[in-house]
Amino acid sequence: REGDRFVLSGSLGLGEDYLKGMPLGLDESPINRRVLAGELVVVEDAAREPEFSGPTAASESLGAIVAVPMSVRDRVIGVLHVYVEATGAFEPEEFVLLRAMTDLGALALEKVRLGQSLFRIAEAISSSLELEPMLQRVLNATVEHMWLKAGSIRLLKPKENVLRLVASYGLSEAYLAKGEVHLEKSEID
Repeated sequence: REGDRFVLSGSLGLGEDYLKGMPLGLDESPINRRVLAGELVVVEDAAREPEFSGPTAASESLGAIVAVPMSVRDRVIGVLHVYVEATGAFEPEEFVLLRAMTDLGALALEKVRLGQSLFRIAEAISSSLELEPMLQRVLNATVEHMWLKAGSIRLLKPKENVLRLVASYGLSEAYLAKGEVHLEKSEID
């Protein structure tokens, strides 16, 4: 998933014309919006579903379709579409299997993403011999690649028992204006 669009990452058994016409944007697809909300969506008869009923879909002989969210830490990162020729062809236990498959697939994707994130963070560490610019790059890479909202790095001034801000990302000016953290006054630090 990239922003408000799903990106086709792979397929098997579907024609290129069908894949080119697949609605990937959330604004184009009510089904994708439901999947993004974490719902497993079953289309019992693709021919009756406006999203799948075009001439290209008909040429694929699509019967029933299941769209399963791929989630990591309660965040939908993708969707698995499964197609069969017969309408209404799914049994309840097959949904359990599909959920398990997508959970494993999502975990594998997350593992790859985390590996790439660690590589980017390692690049940031080796990017500078100056401490503060390197820490800022490490923080930027960490927040961006780990899908975090914000972060800060503070270094201890041991003689003063104070944490000094050396890098920040995504924090408000009001928060940053608070300045140094005095350890004896802070319950968190």
